[in-house]
Amino acid sequence: GKATMISSFLAGSPAYGQTKFNVINLSIAGTSESSLPTLLLGGICLLVFLSGAAGNIINIMPRFLLGGLCVFAGVGFLYENLWEGRKKMNRASFAIVWIIFLVNFIWEFFVLQNLPKDIQPMVPGLLVVFVLGIVLSTFEFMFAFMHKAKDPSIRCGDVCCSSAVRSDKHDSQLAVMAGWFQVFKVDSFVFFGTANTLYQQLKAHLAKQKVTLPKAERTKYLIFDLSEVTGIDSSARDVFYKVHRLLKSEGINLVWAITNPKVGEAFEDQGLYVGAIHFDSLDLALRHVEDELLRKAHHLSEKWLVNQTVRDIFQRQVLVNVFNISVRAEEKSFASSRLRPWSKIITLSSGEELCGDDDDNLYLLYSGEVQVQERDGSHFDCFTGSFFNLDHVLVSVGALAGLPATIGAVATKDSTV
Repeated sequence: GKATMISSFLAGSPAYGQTKFNVINLSIAGTSESSLPTLLLGGICLLVFLSGAAGNIINIMPRFLLGGLCVFAGVGFLYENLWEGRKKMNRASFAIVWIIFLVNFIWEFFVLQNLPKDIQPMVPGLLVVFVLGIVLSTFEFMFAFMHKAKDPSIRCGDVCCSSAVRSDKHDSQLAVMAGWFQVFKVDSFVFFGTANTLYQQLKAHLAKQKVTLPKAERTKYLIFDLSEVTGIDSSARDVFYKVHRLLKSEGINLVWAITNPKVGEAFEDQGLYVGAIHFDSLDLALRHVEDELLRKAHHLSEKWLVNQTVRDIFQRQVLVNVFNISVRAEEKSFASSRLRPWSKIITLSSGEELCGDDDDNLYLLYSGEVQVQERDGSHFDCFTGSFFNLDHVLVSVGALAGLPATIGAVATKDSTV
C-alpha cells in the first residue's frame, strides 16, 4: 500500500507481489521479506534514468532479447488474469477483465487508427479502458451492495448451541466448555473492508485472550458463520487466507459454515477448505464442535482417573451426585440418567435378603423398607423409602472407607432399590 501511494505521486505503476520477485529477493538478500533488493534495483533504475544512458542501453541490446522480455512480462500477466482469474474472481469481475482486454485490443488496432491524428495522442487505449474499468466496477459494486452490510459480530459459546438433544450431563459439560469456541458471523456481500474488519477483530480477540486467560481456557474452535453471505470479493479471499494462517499458528481448529454453493465452490477452489472443516449450515457446525468438545472431555476424564488422588476426588463427587439425585417413586425409575450405565433396579419381596457380609455394592433405597444390622450384631436400623427422604443410603461391607460397615440387610416390606 505504501509503495503504491509513493509510486502514484511519481506517476508510476501500482505495486503488486509475484513469486518470481520473491525468488529474486531471496537470491539477492537471502530473505523474501527484506526491502534491500527493492531499494537496490530502484536506485539502479533511477541512476540509469537520470544519467541518460537508458536509451543507449536499449539500442545496443538485441531486438529479439527485448521482444523476449516483453513476451515474458506480458504473457504471464495475460495468463494470470484472463485464464487463472476465473478461480479467484466471481463471474462479474472475470467478465469485466475480459471486456477491458477486448476493448483495449479493438481500440488500439482498429478504432484509434481511424481517428484524426491530432486526437489520437489524447485518447490512448489505456486511458479508455481505465475509464471503462472504473464505470463497470462501480456498477458491479452497486449491484453487490443493494442492501446494507452488517458489521461482523462475535458470539461466544455460551449463547450458541445446536439443535441436538443431549443429556443433562452433556449439557452441563458443554456449559463449562462454552468458552472454548466462538462464532464469527458475517452477512451479505463480503468485500475487502468487511473481511479486513473481521480479521482485525479476530486478532484483537486472540490478543485479549492471551493477556486475560490461561492457555487451558482459551479458544479451541472457531466457527465462521457465512451462511447468509451472498458473495465474496476476490480481494476479500486473500484476507481469509490470513485468517487461515493465523488460526493455524495459534493451534485453533477452523470450521466454516457456508450455505451458498457458489461461495463454497470458491472456497474449495482457493484451497481454503484444506486443514479446516466445512458444513452446509451453522447448526451442523455447532453440532460437530459440541461433539468434539464432549469427546475431549471424555479423554481428559480418562487421563485424570489414572491418578489415585484424582480418582478418589472423582468418586467422592459421584457420591455427592447420588445424594442429590431425584427419584420418581410412582414410576420406580431414576429421573437422572447419570447412574444408569452402572446400576440396575432390584425389586425385593418382604423377608428377602438384600445383601450379605461379602457384598461390596452401593444401594439406594427409594421405596419400601429395609432392616440393616451392623457388624457386631448388636444394633438394627430400619430404613423407609420415601420420595422426600432421599438420604437413606445402604452401604454394604467395603463400599466406602470410614463409614459404619453393615453385615446384612433384609427387606421387611416389598421394596425397590
